Amino acid sequence: YQRRVRVGIACLFLAGKVEETPKKLKDVIQVSHKLKHQILKSAGKYAPLKMDSAQYEELREKILISERVVLQTIAFDFTVEHPYKFLLEYVKKMNGDRELAQTAWNFVNDSMRTVLCLQYKPQLIAAAA
Repeated sequence: YQRRVRVGIACLFLAGKVEETPKKLKDVIQVSHKLKHQILKSAGKYAPLKMDSAQYEELREKILISERVVLQTIAFDFTVEHPYKFLLEYVKKMNGDRELAQTAWNFVNDSMRTVLCLQYKPQLIAAAA
């Protein structure tokens, strides 16, 4: 369980870099620690991890190792195709107006908050919007 959580944290940290919205690792660690505390409803009052603690340093190192493992696993391939360019292409081919494009864009935005982007190609999501 703990290893999967660390890999998840590493993926979130890495995703911020890939999507050009990087977050500091210390912030990612603190937020994940707080969420873990809330989910497990640990006894006692929540206390942030102290950055000079051995627990923090160990977690930091394990997350960085997990990040490297993820990078090697995906062969450093960060090619991500989003449905937006296909959507605009399809709207143009249909001679659609701005309102159609905006409505379809909103559907694509909503779909990105689901698992659809993992299940279907971006072209299909754009066509469905």
